[in-house]
Amino acid sequence: MEVSDWIRTCREALDMSREQLAAALNCSFESVRIWESGKRAPSAKSMWPLVQLFGVPKALEWNDVLLETHFTVTKTPLSK
Repeated sequence: MEVSDWIRTCREALDMSREQLAAALNCSFESVRIWESGKRAPSAKSMWPLVQLFGVPKALEWNDVLLETHFTVTKTPLSK
C-alpha cells in the first residue's frame, strides 16, 4: 500500500474530511491533498501524527521502503 492510499483510506474510514484531517494534524488542507494525490509523501515529522491518529498498516511503502507492522487503523483521537 502506498502512503497516499493509506492516508486516504484511513481518513475515509474515520469519516473525516481533508479539512478535518488537516485541523487534527495542525497542517494545511493543501498538504493533505498533496499527500493523498501521491505527488509528495509526508515528511518524517508529519508521519508521526498520522501514525498516532491512524495506527500503522500491516505493510506500507514509504519512500520505496516497505515497513512491516502488525497494527491497524484505530478510532483513537490524536492526543496533544
